[in-house]
Amino acid sequence: MEQFNAYNIVLVLLTIALFVLTLLALRFILFKPLFTVMEERHRRTEGVMAEATRTLDYYKERLERYQGAIREARMAAYRHQEQARAEALSRRAEIIARAREQAEREIEQAKAELSQQVARAKVALERDAREIAEAITLAVLQRELSAREERL
Repeated sequence: MEQFNAYNIVLVLLTIALFVLTLLALRFILFKPLFTVMEERHRRTEGVMAEATRTLDYYKERLERYQGAIREARMAAYRHQEQARAEALSRRAEIIARAREQAEREIEQAKAELSQQVARAKVALERDAREIAEAITLAVLQRELSAREERL
């Protein structure tokens, strides 16, 4: 029985030794390369994620600058458009003022010409009226003379 126990202890110790040896062998053959690959993978993944985050931040910043530039360009365009509109309104007001002044001058000129024509017409009418009056007076007087001569 003692031999059986010693044999069992040797078997147990041998099994433990083989187990430890298998663990060591697995550690160097399987686990260490596996953990190395997993750590490398993790390091690369983190590196890629960090690079992706930096790239994303870079493009976000560029997008903000681009949008800011677009905003500035729009504001400049609006300012330019407003300035052009104000200049156009100013030119329009000047043109209207000049046209109004021209129209007033033409109206005054037309009134003056009309006044002159009225004055000439009055003179002509007075002259014509005198001539007609003289003609009528002469005709009436000649008639009276003819009537008196007939009576005589």
